[in-house]
Amino acid sequence: MGEPAQTPPCDIAPLERFVTPPGLDGSAGAHRCAEHCLIGVDNDLAAIDWWVTQASSHETTAHSRRAVADKLLNWACFVKGKAVSSLDEQDFAEFARFLAHPQPLQRWVGARVSRTSMRWRPFAKPLVGSSRDNALRQVAALVHWLFEQRYADLRFSYGKTAMDDGTATVAVKGAARRFTPLGTVTPEEWHWIRRTLDLHFPAEHLAPRRFIVELLYYGNLRAEEIATLSPGDLEPPNRQVADWSIRLHQRLSSRVGEVVVCPPPLSDTVRRWMRQRETPSQGHVVFRIREASATLIGLSGDRISALGRQVLKMAAALAAERGDIETAERLRSRSLVHLRGAFDVHRCGRVIDRAAIELTGRGVEYGLDMGFRMPEPSDWRNAAHLWTEGPDDDAQAQPVSNPVGSPLGGA
Repeated sequence: MGEPAQTPPCDIAPLERFVTPPGLDGSAGAHRCAEHCLIGVDNDLAAIDWWVTQASSHETTAHSRRAVADKLLNWACFVKGKAVSSLDEQDFAEFARFLAHPQPLQRWVGARVSRTSMRWRPFAKPLVGSSRDNALRQVAALVHWLFEQRYADLRFSYGKTAMDDGTATVAVKGAARRFTPLGTVTPEEWHWIRRTLDLHFPAEHLAPRRFIVELLYYGNLRAEEIATLSPGDLEPPNRQVADWSIRLHQRLSSRVGEVVVCPPPLSDTVRRWMRQRETPSQGHVVFRIREASATLIGLSGDRISALGRQVLKMAAALAAERGDIETAERLRSRSLVHLRGAFDVHRCGRVIDRAAIELTGRGVEYGLDMGFRMPEPSDWRNAAHLWTEGPDDDAQAQPVSNPVGSPLGGA
């Protein structure tokens, strides 16, 4: 009884538990405004808390502001030994570098825990690129707001406009998003996808999953493009083109009208798919392609994506069942994006087996002077082995080198 209450230690803590070290509360900050403060506060913690809790229009805004305020307030007091209202331009430049390299890590970086936990730390990881860019924009917004409220006249300017005008305090910006090739499925992975189609979705059953996967792989299409295809977009074989082709109307504006010539497996699937649309007329079977208005498959882009992903999961399960664990693990992490462009990658560098091509009965020379690029004789037909049956079910997944046994592979 009668003992004075213990003062909480001055250490790294979130805004709501922060205890300002003596002399660093900002009541006598070097850049405090001489006029009366419009929000009626006299220390940095109260001013920053006002900016977070009462000057934020949405909870999302308050959340992002609070995260930045935690870092700035703790850094100013425990690294620079200054009040926030005493920071100068050089200090803010150091803070920008600190965001990317908070040291020592064990003191500043920790797991995401509740803000009431004593294990809380301001950083879950160092801020780089767009994360640091967003944090510095919030700091600039705080500095501007403190000046408008006549609390502190700090000097910090950040953003593209400030950099263009030459007034930016910190000449860093978020790193541009780099394009990282996602890669494609390997020939071994495609083997198990192909085996899955043959086992569960035979060509003669006209299964939508088979058609979707072949359009993604051989046609290099997107799920949204497949969903918008109509029968009128398909051109049957003629004297100039030995196989079916697809004219795309839903591509990017620079690629509208592009024609995709279907390799034999996809062409045969298209032929089977279109045959079910044949309509008897006066005792003869004729195509009614141009009059059709419905979409080719009759499924939405989301549904097409779901069916395609289902095939990838089934292929991974089949590979694991047959003992190819490594390929199965890769397939589990694949998405439909990895099918696009895979056929182009797989066909590169392959030796042309012209005898095998002749066995297909489709070694037709292509016409010239067309309005679109036609495949060269050494183009996709050199990958004939990629659409054969491949090794037996009990064999490990290996690229098939001799397609003579089954030229079309039931495609």
